[in-house]
Amino acid sequence: MIPPISMAASRDQALSALNDFLPKVPFYGQKRNRVIPGHEDVSRLSGALRHRLIQESEIVDAVLHHHSFQAGEKYLQEVFWRTYWKGWLEWHPSVWADYKHSLKAWHDGADDRAQERAVALMEGRSGVAIMDFFAQELTQTGYLHNHARMWWASFWIHVERLPWYVGADFFMRHLCDADVASNTLGWRWVAGLQTAGKSYLVRASNLRKYCEPSLLEAHQAGLERLEDGVVEAWPASYLTIPCVETLGRPTADLSRWVDCRVGWWVHPEDGLADQKALQKANPVSVLCTSRVHETLRSSVSAPSPRYRHQVADDVRQRVLSFMGSGDRVPTVEPSEHWMESLVQWASKNHLEAVLAYRPFVGSIHDQVTDLEIQLEAAGVAIVWVEREWDTTWFPYAKKGFFPFWKSAGQQLQARQISLTS
Repeated sequence: MIPPISMAASRDQALSALNDFLPKVPFYGQKRNRVIPGHEDVSRLSGALRHRLIQESEIVDAVLHHHSFQAGEKYLQEVFWRTYWKGWLEWHPSVWADYKHSLKAWHDGADDRAQERAVALMEGRSGVAIMDFFAQELTQTGYLHNHARMWWASFWIHVERLPWYVGADFFMRHLCDADVASNTLGWRWVAGLQTAGKSYLVRASNLRKYCEPSLLEAHQAGLERLEDGVVEAWPASYLTIPCVETLGRPTADLSRWVDCRVGWWVHPEDGLADQKALQKANPVSVLCTSRVHETLRSSVSAPSPRYRHQVADDVRQRVLSFMGSGDRVPTVEPSEHWMESLVQWASKNHLEAVLAYRPFVGSIHDQVTDLEIQLEAAGVAIVWVEREWDTTWFPYAKKGFFPFWKSAGQQLQARQISLTS
């Protein structure tokens, strides 16, 4: 039986989970790779961060307030890995475009045999019992420990020789914390595409070292396929170095719109972890769109859609508490007509501008141009707002993580001095 996984689906839950995890932060480096039932050695805040129910800066400040930089460094690095991946993809958006193109080509033209094998792995019928357990844990709980994600991705790519982007799509459709940047680039790294000459190979010895012994003992079948020396990297012969593009993300001056009739659009990429932006913008109405792109073609009772509904409910309730009237906070359910509904909302409220946090490279961002065209035709401006966290750290994410972390670490140590002085 696969135990349920506790993941914060509201801001209050995220703050509580952070508070509960803070005493464990100094031990995170020693325990973070252990794959155990319940996953108590990791914070499980990834879903809340993904939807920005809690901000990265809140986590960082809490860690620095309670622990020395050295004691919290490993956990802080994990927070910054997520920021790094998102920033890197903003600089290299062609990687996301290539991913989508490759995925479509696979579904349009892959041979039946390969597609059948891919489905077998996704359904937990590969014959390698521990990998089948992880596939079932993912589809039943919407979560996988990061180490298990790496093992399973490596099994998919380097053992089964299946395309990385098809496995990445499987994760995107089922993970509650599914994030375009972390997922896409993580799979590329395992495949040997993200860092030239470096692939990640699943090894039975690594599973024996970090996997809960009782779990591995109960899933021994097929483990010989993962023994050290058996797994060989699938050559990344299609490795290309993506060009660095311009971020092109000017920060909006909200003061320009203070005396104008504006509305705020809340989309799934940013759950308004604080109300400062709303207070400054003073919108006449807020539109909460729960989803603008449905990635999982299954019932709402599946873990990831259910989690997203819980997140959307929390966001709407917090916006309602700020706006003070349900009439001022309409909700648009996901449909192919969500954009039309948004434009109608703007027109009905006689808005001069719609304000929103700018979506990152990914499914929502793909539709931004069409949205801008439709709003412009209705005589409404769209104003993209930036988080200070993103404008601070994304410029450092052009190249590798460790130069990025060197800059971040220096600034965090200075930040800690200011917090404690």
